Amino acid sequence: MKIAVNCWILRNKKIDGIGNFTIETLRPLIIAHPSIEFQILCDKNFTEDYFDFPNAKKYHIFPPYRHPLLYLFYMEIVVGFFLKKHKPDLFLSMEGFLCLSAKCKQLPIIYDLNFEHQPQDLPFRNRIYFRTFYPKFANKATRIATISIYSKKDISETYKISLNKIDNVSCGIKENFYPLNDNLKQLTRDSYTKGAEYFFS
Repeated sequence: MKIAVNCWILRNKKIDGIGNFTIETLRPLIIAHPSIEFQILCDKNFTEDYFDFPNAKKYHIFPPYRHPLLYLFYMEIVVGFFLKKHKPDLFLSMEGFLCLSAKCKQLPIIYDLNFEHQPQDLPFRNRIYFRTFYPKFANKATRIATISIYSKKDISETYKISLNKIDNVSCGIKENFYPLNDNLKQLTRDSYTKGAEYFFS
C-alpha cells in the first residue's frame, strides 16, 4: 500500500500547531506500519529528519505555494501530476487541501472552520480561497479527519456532510510529555501548590 502525504506545512519554519500535529501524528504512523510506503510531499527547501525511516521517501515538490493562486496551481497541476504518476492508494493532506481532479482516495485533516465564522481573521485572498474551496474539498474527500467533537459537528452542519464521514482523531504527543511517578508528582505539587492537586486548562 502507498500513501502520499502533503507535508508542505513543514517548510523549514517555526513549527506551529498544524506542524506539531503533522509530526507527532505522522511519525508514529510511519513507524507502526513498516509495510506501507509513505510518500512525503514537501517544500524544496525542507531538510528536517522527522520522517527518515526506510518506508518513507521525501519528494521535494516545486513550486512552493505561498499565495492562493499558487495553491490552486500546486494542488491541481503539480500534486495532480504526482498522484497520476505514482498512483498512491490514498492521498493524505495534513492541512486540508485536496486535488479535485485526482481519482485516488483522499483524506484531508480539517482542524476547524474559523475562516467560515471569523473571516476577518484572514487576509482577503486567503479567505476567498478557503471559503471557495474547502466546501469542495470536504465533498470530494473519501473521509475527513478533524481534532474535536465540536469541529466534527461544525463541518457536518456547515458543509451538509454526514457525521458518519468524519472521524475525530486525537492529536499526537511529543516525547517529552510522559506520566510522572507518584514521588515526582508529589514533589511538583509541593514546589508549586503547597501540595494541592492542580490542572492546566
